[in-house]
Amino acid sequence: MEPAPDIVTITDFRRDAAGVIGSAVASGAPVFVTQHGRVTAVLLSRDRYEHLRQRSALAEPETAAGGADRLPGTDAHTRPATALVETRFGPVEPETADFLKSAGF
Repeated sequence: MEPAPDIVTITDFRRDAAGVIGSAVASGAPVFVTQHGRVTAVLLSRDRYEHLRQRSALAEPETAAGGADRLPGTDAHTRPATALVETRFGPVEPETADFLKSAGF
């Protein structure tokens, strides 16, 4: 089961960026950052980002430059396909879409 995402305003993010980042790293959950009531950014821990990249059917194949699109210090991984669900926040994993629906988003 996927961790439930957090939602913070841009103002709260500015006030406590280190705390919000720490929460994302500790929980593994995405943090949706809102501005004027709309999600404008999603913060992910590095581990969560790499996990999603591995599972993403939308990921581009490795570049001829040896995988220049990966984060530094990461290994090449196979990326099995997974279905993403389109939401008003953009494409998300089915578990996240279910959470957003149950939370009234």
